[in-house]
Order: sequence, then structure tokens, then C-alpha cells
Amino acid sequence: MHASWTIAREALASVVGDVDRARDISERICEQMKKSPSRKQRLDLNAALNEVIAWAQNIIVRNGVSVHARFADGSLLVQGDRGQLQQVVMNLVLNAVEAMGLVETGGRELLVSTEQTASGVLVAVRDSGPGIDPQHRGRVFESFYTTKINGAGMGLATADP
Repeated sequence: MHASWTIAREALASVVGDVDRARDISERICEQMKKSPSRKQRLDLNAALNEVIAWAQNIIVRNGVSVHARFADGSLLVQGDRGQLQQVVMNLVLNAVEAMGLVETGGRELLVSTEQTASGVLVAVRDSGPGIDPQHRGRVFESFYTTKINGAGMGLATADP
């Protein structure tokens, strides 16, 4: 019985953590819509991206997608708004998984990577899906623009510097 209580306790702790993260994301969406200033802090970029991959795991598995994370070695400390960063990357991941779900043939591969460059840090989200229709590429960073019937267009709008 002891092992089952431990498993139940760990599962409950995970649920509580997920609820807290969902609340934080909801608050940040509201702040973004109100044009509230971002909450800039020092954060480990690799850890923040690992959390996004973990949150999306159910939909990733359900759609038969294989995820590869290639992060720069060690902690990659940056200054930024963790919630905004995670919202954008989550939207990119979910869009990629959804797009690959429409592809009948070939592998469904998602790569999330970080890299330290001479000018800063590069975060990349690449997938084996069909890509963005060329007629929509010029508008993907417009606030609330979407190509989906039920889309909200929340993920790629640029934030104030």
C-alpha cells in the first residue's frame, strides 16, 4: 500500500503544479490583452522549454509525434518573461503537432533546440509538417491573426521590447 500512496501523492503534486501553471498562463494572457508590462526575470531557457515539452506530452503522443530536444550545454540563462516565452513556444509546438497530424505519410518529427550565438540565444522549433502557406507568411506576426477556423491567433504576436 505504501508504494500506491507514494504514486498517488506524486500524481496529485503533478496535478497541482499543472493547475498552477495553467493559472499563470491565463493570468499572463489577460495581462497581454490589457497591455500590462511583462514580468522580466533571469531564467534558465532550457528548463523553461523542457516544461513546455512536458506540458504538451499528451497531445504529442496522441498524434504520434517524436520530439527531439537539442539544447545548448548546461544552463542557458536569459532575461525575459518566462510565461510569454512559454506561451509562444507552446503555441508553436501545438501548431506543429496539429499540422503534422494532417500528414498521412512520413515521420512526424518535432525538434526544439537552443543555441548560444555570438549575438545572443537562438530558439528553434522545427517540424516535418507541411509548413506555412506562402500567402500567410507575411501576416503570422500580426496580433490575433490566424489561419484556423477556430484559432485565436495568440501565439506569434510580437511583444513590446
